[in-house]
Amino acid sequence: MFKYRNFQIWQVILVVALLALLLLGTAAPAFASDIRSGETVTIAQGEVIDDDLLLFATTIVVNGTVNGDLIAFGNSVTVNGTVNGSALLGAQTVNVGGQIKGTVYAGSAALNLAPTARIERNVMFGGYSLQAAPGSTIARDLWFGGAQAILGGKLGRDVNFAGEALELNGEIGRNVSAHVAEPNQTSSGAFYGPDISPAIASGLRVARNAKISGSLTYFSPVDQANEILATPANGVVYQYQKPGEGVDQPQPVNFMNEWLFNRVRDFITVLIIGLLALWLIRPWMLSAVSHAQSKPLASAGWGLLVLIAGYVVALVLFVAIVLIGILFGVTTLGGLSLATFGVGAAGAAFFGGVFTAIVVWGTKVVVALLIGKLILGRFAQQYAENAFLAFLLGLVLFEIVAAIPFLGFVVTIVTILLGLGALWYVWYDQGRAQPLALSNPAPMPA
Repeated sequence: MFKYRNFQIWQVILVVALLALLLLGTAAPAFASDIRSGETVTIAQGEVIDDDLLLFATTIVVNGTVNGDLIAFGNSVTVNGTVNGSALLGAQTVNVGGQIKGTVYAGSAALNLAPTARIERNVMFGGYSLQAAPGSTIARDLWFGGAQAILGGKLGRDVNFAGEALELNGEIGRNVSAHVAEPNQTSSGAFYGPDISPAIASGLRVARNAKISGSLTYFSPVDQANEILATPANGVVYQYQKPGEGVDQPQPVNFMNEWLFNRVRDFITVLIIGLLALWLIRPWMLSAVSHAQSKPLASAGWGLLVLIAGYVVALVLFVAIVLIGILFGVTTLGGLSLATFGVGAAGAAFFGGVFTAIVVWGTKVVVALLIGKLILGRFAQQYAENAFLAFLLGLVLFEIVAAIPFLGFVVTIVTILLGLGALWYVWYDQGRAQPLALSNPAPMPA
């Protein structure tokens, strides 16, 4: 129902991810900075970190002072202290109640700004819900791509919003540009959990006590003037936007923007998949890296065979499903024919989708982790065993090299073959570890 806004959301996510990548790029030469991980990581009140700070934990609480940039990934991230640089925050819930002198780049289900929150520059957010409580401050601009936002605090400059529901109850220093759904529609999805705001009604609402010092421009399938109770200083502009327009209509193409968009989208996707893989199946990922490092040529060779075989199997499955369905059809077993087509096609599509995801993204996780471990092992051995840090470093470097014309194409092909072969070795090892009915299984070639 809300498909029309996807293009705008991706524009916002592009900005968020690109700036986050730049932040990581500036931090990369200083990977000897303070790095902490564990189940719970707390920077106590009064503690001062005179460097960039990288945190990886389930629960992260920063009550002290960071005299540099903060990078934190976990299930819950809370910043009540002071960050004198920018902050890249990824979690299910992010809570900010302190002061961040730079820009906040956040990707989470929920971002909550407490009344005491002070963001001295911008907020770039991609996720489900943003709630800025009365008293909170964003000194410059807000870029939002997701579902809903409730802005009750003070914002120094512009609001750029792409989502389903926007409530303005605070003070906006300049202009508001909002792509919203029509009012009172069913949400396209909701998240539930601690510190995640309940779903609010779709559409645009401007409270009577809100203040907009510039103009309000909103894009929607319907006019929502009845919900705009405060008058912006430079007036209101309504732009009709039919569902699907942001996706289906031709868009002006800028080569550089398209190139950056593709690179950043790839970075975000591999980052999410890699973090999940390291969380859920870390031993398998580390085993794949070990095979790729010890047997690179053999892994690449097996990767080529697996790549060909995987898509051949998918094709054979599809043809077999069609033939079986036709057979049931001509033998008057029409019900079985429909069931075969339905269940079989779904199964074949699932297999093809999973295999393609492994080829396109899973292999990059393996190679990024390998690159990071090799570099840390050479220049910062004390962090070489930190799989999360190695993956993050390796992924940044991989994306930089992959962005180079022609060389990037070659590197991507090598990555697919090397990573796929390494994952095949892991699967083969797991199979050998299980009791088999076959006797004397043939050894796998090196």
